[in-house]
Order: sequence, then C-alpha cells, then structure tokens
Amino acid sequence: MENSIKSIRSCGDCTMCCKVLEVNSMNKGQFQWCPECDIGHGCRIYDNRPAECANFQCLWLYDPDLGPHFCPNKCHFVMYFHASGYFIVDCDNHVRGVHNNSKYMDLFKRMASKLEPRGRCTVVCYGAHMVAITPGETYDLGPTRHSHRIRAEWNTATKQITKVYAVTR
Repeated sequence: MENSIKSIRSCGDCTMCCKVLEVNSMNKGQFQWCPECDIGHGCRIYDNRPAECANFQCLWLYDPDLGPHFCPNKCHFVMYFHASGYFIVDCDNHVRGVHNNSKYMDLFKRMASKLEPRGRCTVVCYGAHMVAITPGETYDLGPTRHSHRIRAEWNTATKQITKVYAVTR
C-alpha cells in the first residue's frame, strides 16, 4: 500500500534514501546505491518501485518546519518514523557526530520529547552503531543495529525515560 500522506516538497536532486536505506526486496544493502537510482535525478522505476520504497516517508518531504539544511543530500542523513515508534536518523556511511551537532540537536530533542510519553526516543544510526537521544540524555548504544532491540526504562513518578539500552533479539 502506497503512503497517502501528501508531501509538501519534492525530492528534487536528492537521492540519499537510495543510498542510505536497505531495500530487502531488491537485495540492496545499506550504503549501496540502488541500481535503479539515477544519482542526483531520481528513481528510474519510480512508477513500479518496490513497496518498501513507495511506503517510505522521508521527514524532509512532509515537515514544513525543516530548513534547507535538513535536505538529506545536504546533511547526509535521512529522517523518518519507524514502525516501532522511534524517530530514526539514518546517516550516510561517512558521517559521524550528527548527534552532537547543535544545528540538528534541537530537532532530535524535540522529536524525543514528543515520543518520550510513549517510551520512545530519537535514534541516530551510523551504520550498525546507534545513539539514542531522550530529552535529558544521550546514550551510546554501540554496534546494535541488526542484532538488538532498543529498550527504554520509564519512571512513572517523573514521567521520563531514565535509561535506554539495547537487548539481544
């Protein structure tokens, strides 16, 4: 099923999702350019692209509050809400330290604040290495991407996440 939310912008010359994201139905690994991507122009099979691609909702396309520095081909990361309820920032393989960059941290913390009441947070992914961001803390989860699930401990008295960690699936 193709997503029904209307985007407010177009991808333009951005094709970062075609590199950063995995597409299992095409056996396309993370950080590999999709063979159907015309880099800087778009998808050659757009009308017949896999459901994984058609259902992907890049936050840049839908959030009017995001400035031009959040366009994925400018910042070198793709942002989206995962089905698990986490806000994901998937970085290109050469990018490091995004979670410490003040240019982006306000957004990451704001998203974490919205998700915290549901026991979720922002997760910045550097390949297999993950960093979790809550409104109050940053947690280095280490190399956890494919072998672990993220867990958050919730304090009912303070209504805050007190710890984020990864557990083996």
